[in-house]
Amino acid sequence: MAENKQVFGVEGMSCAGCASEVQTTLNGIEGIKLANVNFANREAFIEFDEKKISVSEIKRIISDTGFVLNENIDFAEEDRKRQKYLKQLKYKTIAAFMFSTPVMVLSMIFHHNTDINYWLAALSIPVVVVFGGVFFKNAYKKALNRSASMDTLVATGTASALLFSLFNTFFPEFLLSRGIIPEIYYESATVIISFILLGRFFEEKAKYATNQAVRKLIELKPKTAVRIRENVEEIVDVQLLEYNDTVRIKPGDSIPADGELISGSGTVDESSMNGEPMPIEKIVGSRVIGGTINTSGSFLMKIDKLGKDTVLFKIIKAVHDAQGSKAPIEKITDRIAGIFVPIVILLALVISTLWLLSGTEQAIGMAFTSLINVLIIACPCALGLATPTAIMVGFGKAAKHGILLKSAETPEKISKIDTILLDKTGTITQGKPLLQQVEILGSEPEQNIILKHVINIERLSAHPLANSLTSDPRFENLELMEVKKFKNTEGYGLSAECEGINYLLGNKKLLKKNDISVSTEITDNSSVIYIAQNGVYCGYVTFADELKAGSMEAIAALKKYCTDIRIISGDRTEAVKNIAGKINLVQFKGDLLPTDKLAYLKELQQNGRNVLMAGDGVNDAPALAQANVGFAMSNGSDIAIETADVTIMHGDLKKIASAIKISKAVLRTIKVNLFWAFFYNLIAIPVAAGLPVLFGGPMLNPMIAGAAMAFSSVSVVYNSLLLNRIKL
Repeated sequence: MAENKQVFGVEGMSCAGCASEVQTTLNGIEGIKLANVNFANREAFIEFDEKKISVSEIKRIISDTGFVLNENIDFAEEDRKRQKYLKQLKYKTIAAFMFSTPVMVLSMIFHHNTDINYWLAALSIPVVVVFGGVFFKNAYKKALNRSASMDTLVATGTASALLFSLFNTFFPEFLLSRGIIPEIYYESATVIISFILLGRFFEEKAKYATNQAVRKLIELKPKTAVRIRENVEEIVDVQLLEYNDTVRIKPGDSIPADGELISGSGTVDESSMNGEPMPIEKIVGSRVIGGTINTSGSFLMKIDKLGKDTVLFKIIKAVHDAQGSKAPIEKITDRIAGIFVPIVILLALVISTLWLLSGTEQAIGMAFTSLINVLIIACPCALGLATPTAIMVGFGKAAKHGILLKSAETPEKISKIDTILLDKTGTITQGKPLLQQVEILGSEPEQNIILKHVINIERLSAHPLANSLTSDPRFENLELMEVKKFKNTEGYGLSAECEGINYLLGNKKLLKKNDISVSTEITDNSSVIYIAQNGVYCGYVTFADELKAGSMEAIAALKKYCTDIRIISGDRTEAVKNIAGKINLVQFKGDLLPTDKLAYLKELQQNGRNVLMAGDGVNDAPALAQANVGFAMSNGSDIAIETADVTIMHGDLKKIASAIKISKAVLRTIKVNLFWAFFYNLIAIPVAAGLPVLFGGPMLNPMIAGAAMAFSSVSVVYNSLLLNRIKL
């Protein structure tokens, strides 16, 4: 099966019902495994089998339903399109009000003067047909495909009002001869169109604001860079940069791509990546990330990652994909939105018929008004926007603070957490152990040979202890030697051959596994590499790893959300106990293999626990995948976005509490939005149908129905925007 996952832009959607229709159509196509359509950002995520269905065939099928799928989404281009659409919608709304306002005023002043009706007709037709033409165009497309949307409701309601008014204007005798006053509804038709256009403008503007996080990330990338080739500097478009290009970075410059600093030094503001306000000092050998800003100093960098390989692109894509995913509750609202419009049309016809059969004095007027009211006031958009707008704002807010939430399901999963497991090295501690002591048995010449061999073997390892040992200034200039049969056994250590001698370098378990007894007992809190040569123990190296800055405060913040916090580590139990004591945690486990961590986590889950696991995303990968929620503590230069549910940029422990806080806020906002969306329709439709009349009250004016519908969805979007006020 040749599976492909792709995101498409979707043109032609005007409401949540449209999104539901596109999604239903896509999921009904043979060869498509999964399709999610997001109305808020007008995109479709499609997972399909390329052997069964091609992209062109998918696009053709969707085109037949009146929508357009666009491949290769350019974030910047999409942003420009939305700005252009907003501007056009703004001018259209202003023009509609310029025509509808005189219609409303003249209708009130000359209510009994039928001669004014011709002028009202002349002013109303442009509003309904021209400025409101998009509703009729979309409704027509729906009708061709035997479906309906919110535009169908608006078009049916306003067209009925306009045509009924035109008929009564030019043929008033038809009703007068039957003893019925020929009412006109020009003001209703025009004001409804104007209010709905205004509501749609505010809605689109608010939805545009919900995506500001991605937009700001896009803006981080500079347009040009100073490239050096053959000692000649030239200003070039960043699109022309190539791998291994040397680029000069001056104070105030935005870094154009990812790479390594090769000359000079600087202080770089990486707040756009991790949310931290303090600039970071960069020296030769330091990693620099595209989109960050050099605040002081000047340096040369060599580019090693461009385009889709850069950290910035990965962050944009991660945020964008997460914002487009669907929460479990949204799948229910999608189904409701899909049948909402047909039910409303049927309900409007039934209510109108009941009024006609009521035999009251104003039966025809009541029937017609209730028909327009119910068609206009019902709003599936509020339902369709309730969840995605909260996701877009909340996830964008998190991304600005260095927290990448992977999917819309994550907030709900985080809300159920009752146990937190933290890896020690790189999560609680700095992950940069300091070399303390080297003890090797034998004569001095023998010690030097063993040490040279050990350093050369450890150079092939990416473990923090190995990095600490090989980067020590005392050993930097040791001669390079050939290493053979190198093998890394996760959770144990290394085995290799150097100059014909076999070595084991790792923890005590590694030596015990190979029936080697350790004659030295380490009693302090150090982390240890034990050394065995040709099956005989011959020494050890000890290290100390310091707590990350702010670890105490981070644990205190986490305890506000979860009181059961534990450390699990592959390091010596004594070292883990020492760290646990420093941050006031009483539960910990050391000397754990990756499989041991996984087994311990599964045991907790079997006992009914919902577990959050935070680790470095490499040797903790099995546990991160098994956890109810996995947090990958990234160092910012190699993001483990695919490893866990959440990626914390620069591995900042404090961000875990922030992630929990924003997740709970997102979930709370979704619930408020959904309550309002359901409550609005539950109350609005009976009122529009004329329920107050039965109790001696007035019939709702269609203009008010139009205004209510227009602003019901706007209120949902603006409620979601309040998430931007949360302090993380």
